[in-house]
Amino acid sequence: MSEDNQMRDLFDCWEEVWHGGKFELVPSCIEDNYIRHNEKGTRVVTRDEYAAEVATIRKEKPDFRTVVYDHWFVGNRAWFRFS
Repeated sequence: MSEDNQMRDLFDCWEEVWHGGKFELVPSCIEDNYIRHNEKGTRVVTRDEYAAEVATIRKEKPDFRTVVYDHWFVGNRAWFRFS
């Protein structure tokens, strides 16, 4: 599989977690520790903490959608600027 396809699959997985609530996919698209940059500041969260945060957001705002403004892929890393 090409690197482009791997990155596309990674992004699709991330969207399934956020938009589809498929938290069982978190281990396949989030590293053990994930760096979060948001209104709470920059912090490192575990996979479980990440999944719990997404679940809370989805529960509080069931129609929540993300918009990706910019993204960057290098090797096996991805960076997104979204709201």
